[in-house]
Amino acid sequence: VGAGFGTVVAWDVRLVRYRAALLMALGAWLMAPLGLQAARVLAVDALTLLFALMLALLGVHLLIQASRAPDDARVVSATVAVCQLDPDTGRFAWTRLSFTVISAIGALTGFLAGMLGVGGGFVIVPSLRAVTDLNMHSAVATSLMATALISGGTVAVALFQGQSIAWL
Repeated sequence: VGAGFGTVVAWDVRLVRYRAALLMALGAWLMAPLGLQAARVLAVDALTLLFALMLALLGVHLLIQASRAPDDARVVSATVAVCQLDPDTGRFAWTRLSFTVISAIGALTGFLAGMLGVGGGFVIVPSLRAVTDLNMHSAVATSLMATALISGGTVAVALFQGQSIAWL
């Protein structure tokens, strides 16, 4: 619900790259079941170690980046963007490479969400900042839409399968 509200607010100021969000959500929906399967196979200790390693790597990366350029300490920032915005339209210039990269971000998010319960801004925002020339506000807004779609799709599937959800 929070991600959906954030998307609506960001939509009004044209920060959301909705095609990228839809593509990432599709990739996440397809890969989440594989992540869930991996979580069933791996021991809890292994999952905990993987989660800790992921947090440590992200933390070390952020510390290094902040020490190199304290004024420019953004989550990640692409030096040469694989997925570039068209300067005339402000939209992504879709190529085969940009389609593949954005799809892969969604697939990775879905796999990690299924396996470790992480995703959304934790994975999408740094990934978008690493491969695109989106500013931080647009990366967050796009991540919010993808997260809302992924979460909403998951709830819809659960309800369709007859699962009950404790709303409060």
